[in-house]
Amino acid sequence: MKNFIKEKTKNKFLLAIIWVIIVIIWYQWYKAISLFWVDTDSYVVLIQWEWLHNENKLSIGTQVRLDIEDKVHTVWVDSIAIIEWGDGSITRLGGDSEVIINELHVKNDLSQINLSFSLLSWKSWSNVVSFLWEDSHFKQNFQDVQASVRWTVFDVDLTDSYVFVQDHEVELQKWDAIVVVKENSAFDIRTFSLIELQKFLNEFRDKAWEDINKKLDVDYFSKLRTTLQANFSQEKIVANLSKKVWASAQSYDELEKTIATFSDEKKKEAYDALLEQYQKLNFVKSWDWELFEEKNNIKKMLINSAEEEDKKALVKYSVYDLKDAIDGKDLDWIQWALDILGEHKELLPDIDTSILKDIDFMPDSIQEVFRWQMEIFKWLLPEDMYKKFLGDISLDWFDGLSWSAKGLLDSSTKKATQGLDAAKWKLEGLINNFK
Repeated sequence: MKNFIKEKTKNKFLLAIIWVIIVIIWYQWYKAISLFWVDTDSYVVLIQWEWLHNENKLSIGTQVRLDIEDKVHTVWVDSIAIIEWGDGSITRLGGDSEVIINELHVKNDLSQINLSFSLLSWKSWSNVVSFLWEDSHFKQNFQDVQASVRWTVFDVDLTDSYVFVQDHEVELQKWDAIVVVKENSAFDIRTFSLIELQKFLNEFRDKAWEDINKKLDVDYFSKLRTTLQANFSQEKIVANLSKKVWASAQSYDELEKTIATFSDEKKKEAYDALLEQYQKLNFVKSWDWELFEEKNNIKKMLINSAEEEDKKALVKYSVYDLKDAIDGKDLDWIQWALDILGEHKELLPDIDTSILKDIDFMPDSIQEVFRWQMEIFKWLLPEDMYKKFLGDISLDWFDGLSWSAKGLLDSSTKKATQGLDAAKWKLEGLINNFK
């Protein structure tokens, strides 16, 4: 009897240990899933009026998972349906618009993204948030034209026959003709030629459609940011990346040094692990300080472990980041972008940097702050633009600068602060001269 009780107690103890082990494994799995797992299916949902999915009428708020060859048709002029693609990008359809889904391939780790659809009638607004490279694409077809994008916001209106690029650029191809449409530019689909911007704004633009989409984009990015912040920290990323590449590191700096010692095969493993995390941050802009810093830290490691073509694509994205930082007058992130571009300036001759042609140039009154980075612009701008860059003085630009408290208080920016004092002194001299 005693042996029976002893054996039973022993079994209970073993079962308890096994149960604890199961709970620990489940908890670790749950933590990994919360950070790494992404639902890569694509969905469509109506937010106004009525819509049809494969001729079936559905109500507002009904979310439907999309399959290849599905048709989505919004009914009535005020209808709006939203396609949430498997990579996190979105496409909104205006009223009486119809699309057919062509491709829906998104790998769980976001290492390959192939999405495409055809717009048959009226209009769409797409906001592509992923980093796309040679083996990945986001394409939209309409009236014998194919639009290929790399992280951009663009509007297609078949009724008024135009494409308008809100952000970055879109490549349009019609048979053998290819045109790259830059941001804040309009393109006539019928004539396959650019539309003069003021003419577009006066005669073509659907201002109400643009306004509602810009508002919805702000709401959507706020949602993305909230989700990201809930599951994202440098400690989590370093720990999980270390596990995936079989390395020991406590910080990004340590991880970067470790990856630098890897073989080419091991660097490919590191690249895939880094890319999975970078994809979740690609949408972040320079004014979102904390997350943008994370994005750039991972991007630097990603570039250093990438193959040549992917490296060029990532460096080009840094050109976009530089444009955003200059437009936002954020000197700290101008420096970040220039740091990355300076480390890889040998790639710049092969990269289209014409997106910088419309930037508001930094005045020479603050060149002391980032004196050495100014040299990088020789690689980014044509000679005449570089000379303008050096000589352009805009007191309004200087007054509007967004100096971050973090950048000024950090001891590592002592040199920049000294430069700022010199710049202010120089500016005072300029003002006296003007007087």
